Amino acid sequence: SLLLISSNAYEESLLLISSNAYEESLLLISSNAYEEYFLLISSNAYEDGKIIMKKTLIIIGGVLLIISIGVLVYVLFFANRAHVVVTQPNTTQAVFPVASNSKTPATIAGITGGTRPTQNNITGAGAVAGTLPRLVQISKGPVVPSVFSFDQIIASSSTASTTATVTASTTPIITPVVVQYIDRQSGNIYEYNSSTGKQTRTSNKTIPGIRSASWLSDGSLAYVQYVSHTGSGSGEVSTYALPKNGSGGFFLPQGLSEVFTRGANSLLAVSSGANGSIIKKTGKDASNVYTAFQTPLSAIQVMVAGPKNYIVYTKPSAGIGGYVFLEHGNTGILTPVAGPKKGLVALVNHAGTSVLVSYINSSGDMRTELVSTQTHAIIQLPISTIANKCVWSQDDSDIFCGVPQNPPRELYPDSWYQGTVSFTDQVWEINVTGRYAKFLFNFSKEEGKPLDTIALSVDPKQQVLSFVNKRTGALWAYRLQP
Repeated sequence: SLLLISSNAYEESLLLISSNAYEESLLLISSNAYEEYFLLISSNAYEDGKIIMKKTLIIIGGVLLIISIGVLVYVLFFANRAHVVVTQPNTTQAVFPVASNSKTPATIAGITGGTRPTQNNITGAGAVAGTLPRLVQISKGPVVPSVFSFDQIIASSSTASTTATVTASTTPIITPVVVQYIDRQSGNIYEYNSSTGKQTRTSNKTIPGIRSASWLSDGSLAYVQYVSHTGSGSGEVSTYALPKNGSGGFFLPQGLSEVFTRGANSLLAVSSGANGSIIKKTGKDASNVYTAFQTPLSAIQVMVAGPKNYIVYTKPSAGIGGYVFLEHGNTGILTPVAGPKKGLVALVNHAGTSVLVSYINSSGDMRTELVSTQTHAIIQLPISTIANKCVWSQDDSDIFCGVPQNPPRELYPDSWYQGTVSFTDQVWEINVTGRYAKFLFNFSKEEGKPLDTIALSVDPKQQVLSFVNKRTGALWAYRLQP
């Protein structure tokens, strides 16, 4: 019995040991196999990863090469063009001379003088017809930001006329453009002849500190506004009718917030207060005064819109939704045309049929559009600027604008009006009839200095575009026709 038990116990012990040894052996084999398999997989994955990485780097390099080629092609052939541009004339000039100007700065406070001086022609660089460069600086010092341009007709008899009327016995052979402006420091009036490069002072009337001017359509007289100081030291806005020849001027009533002209014989004056605004119309000599219309709106800008109507828009601010209204024939009835849009500024064409409207969208970006005063239809323009930086051509077919490049994110137009922000502009032409934009010139590239465009003016035949650089106050002229 004891032998039987011992035998069974021994066999069970052997079986248990064998079983444990077998299991450990299996585990050991499995562990080694797993490690070898993992190493094999890792090795293969590493090799595959290297291959994939090489392929990825090759693809990325190819894409970067294609992008670089595309950027190079764009810079060479399409830079500075909007997607609707159809032409870009060659405006490169080697030198842009300054038309010389020997004005003597005025030191007398108030208005002095009054007689027309002897013609004092001042010759600028290259003052030979047909040889003047395309871009010319007319004045070194600041001018009043209101410029008048007209085509001077010279007949075959060499008799000059500043009107468009020529007798049947004479044949016009040349039409130089005359740019008429007021020197801000002295108040003297000057003319610049684009054909000869000469300047002529036509008035020596001294009115220092003029801030604005509005010309009659024939350029014979400008209504200027400046701040005059009383004995108590306080200042008030004075309005003076300044003839082109300097003689026969007169004062208008005090308290006019704005004056502007209609044609060659009419003046409109805006008086604004807490109870609204009154717009009065008079003859050019301030006679026959009557109320054109009045409105409960107190902070407004008014423009002539065609032969009978007016455009009224609220003074722009980035924080307020502004409106444009059409006033119908001195009735005082205001019909909304555009708005509400923040920072809204408007510029109506001569016929009163379209308004150039600039504003700030919800993202704070500048936007510019054309709005019909009759149907209120909107045409988005491919440029972004402020309407104060534009001018309509005489026939309303074109708009010329200074267009800011990469303007900083600010409250517009407030920051620009206040002078805390200045722009760097390119100059563009918008053809309203053909609905295309044309790049004219990059002032910074050509002149080496930034341009902040204001007070643009173009002659009736669209030969010369004049403008003021807000940064310096200097007056420039650009020949539109090569």
